[in-house]
Amino acid sequence: MHGTDEHLHFEGEAEKEVEEGHGCPVEGPVTCSFFKNLCDAFGWKLLLLVGLAEITLKGFVAGGGSGGLVGTPIEFLLKEYEVKAADLQVYKSAVLIPWAIKPLFGLIADSMPILGFNRTPYFALNSICGVSALFLIGFFPSLSLPILLLMFFLVFMDIAWSDLLTEAVYSTHLREKPDQGPSLISFIWGGIGIGKLFCISIVGILMEKVGNRAPYLIAAPAAAFTLLITFLNLPEETSRRGRCCKKLGGSEMPLAIVGLVIGLGALSLALLSVFGGNLYTKVICAGILAVVALSLVSAALTPIVAKVNAFFFIQSICSFSISGASFYFFTDGPEAYPDGPHLSKVFYSSAIGFVSTVFSLLGMVIYNRWMQHWRYPFILMMGSLLSCACNLVSCIVFTRTNVRFGISDKFFVLASDAVQMVVMEIAWLPNMLLMSQLCPKGCEATMFALLAGMGNLGANLGNYFGAFLLQLLGVQPTGAAGDEEQFQNLWFAAVVSAIAPCIPLVLVFQLIPNISQKDPIKGLTSSSAGSPLSRFLSHYFNVQEISSDDSDMELKNMIQMAEENVTSSDEEEKVTC
Repeated sequence: MHGTDEHLHFEGEAEKEVEEGHGCPVEGPVTCSFFKNLCDAFGWKLLLLVGLAEITLKGFVAGGGSGGLVGTPIEFLLKEYEVKAADLQVYKSAVLIPWAIKPLFGLIADSMPILGFNRTPYFALNSICGVSALFLIGFFPSLSLPILLLMFFLVFMDIAWSDLLTEAVYSTHLREKPDQGPSLISFIWGGIGIGKLFCISIVGILMEKVGNRAPYLIAAPAAAFTLLITFLNLPEETSRRGRCCKKLGGSEMPLAIVGLVIGLGALSLALLSVFGGNLYTKVICAGILAVVALSLVSAALTPIVAKVNAFFFIQSICSFSISGASFYFFTDGPEAYPDGPHLSKVFYSSAIGFVSTVFSLLGMVIYNRWMQHWRYPFILMMGSLLSCACNLVSCIVFTRTNVRFGISDKFFVLASDAVQMVVMEIAWLPNMLLMSQLCPKGCEATMFALLAGMGNLGANLGNYFGAFLLQLLGVQPTGAAGDEEQFQNLWFAAVVSAIAPCIPLVLVFQLIPNISQKDPIKGLTSSSAGSPLSRFLSHYFNVQEISSDDSDMELKNMIQMAEENVTSSDEEEKVTC
């Protein structure tokens, strides 16, 4: 909140800023001061861009990323094709791969401008692909399974790529006006949360009353609004004609190599998962990709960042998901599983989702109130152990013990999910804080996209290994009659899934810096300084390592040289005169 003098200054400049395309075009006492200050500081175009790409597309359409109107019905649609539980997990992981290859999207957008533009054309192309795929899913129920999965992939590619481009735009504004940064971030994530709550409240009803494809017909026109980003040039981008490809050098080269190799590898795995190969082949390829990705990132990043990334990546992979089997367990009807919970679409999609979102906010409050000063290794250990305990308690429902003690399935599921979300939020927030602190000056967006992409890739690969676990234990329900026998070993799979993420804790003190969450990380001068790949490129290809301090010094030297040239030029003019 600004002081009185500064607020009057904003009002005095408002007309000028609106005429130049900045500032808030809405005046009057009904305008919230919070929104008006943001509008005056960043301009209405940026806020409209965020509203379309983040709040509407990512929040309302995608439920924050992988749920909402487009993600929640996926399992119900695959159930119509009688897909086995293990295959369901693999297919869903494949269509969510775009969130793991955001660094590749960033590399393409930065190095391959279209007509001199790096952002606005990609917004348009992604929107056309995503909206077209949404309409095809909604209007054509006879699509073959591979085509349906391809449409899902295009939808999430639109959302993930648009999210990346928007982050790049508002990060530039944040560097120019850092004092307004917390307000803008609060506006973005608060809007995403509101959009998520709204879509959660309607998606279950739409599927129950209209059909599993109805949410896509609502999502399509909402997603189409993102075309306004290009038509109105909301990123305020100007054409930079010249070289078609940006030259990468210095500390950018290792990151570019990593993003390219991992992105292409993950994309190949997604295509293999959709169009061919049995489960064992897919799991083997997922294992190869995990080894290649971890080795390459560890070789490319500066040692302290590589260690932290290795810990989070290994822990994500060890989180063997059994979501495919648990989905069938909770939603199978009496004809498929007579003794099952028989949860409705409204309860499974909307009620559980609403409770999860609300209690995740409670976890955020608890973390901010009591756990901000904890050291990283200790809070990560506590979060993992608490998550393990909660997941072990949740295994009770798979043995039907809760029913024998008179506890209804709906109450048990809601209560256990509420506690799980509180614990998950407490465990997740330190991860995000540590990743943000590992981003050196000058390459924050690229580094954060890479680290977040590795986390998403690890979670996706964990789904592949979880699917293999279900295959080994014979847990292969399809939603058809006779599923009861398929759930006999589900409780054991749940126990393994709960305990496995705790295995990497033996490395927590070796890989995670033993500092307070409020302490800066020392010795972080570059994204790749001291890395094996950086030394290799420096030795054989003469690619120099550039730290953030070196970049600042180089910039100062360039400015000083420019000033000297101007001075000498003025002196020459005087002599000539």
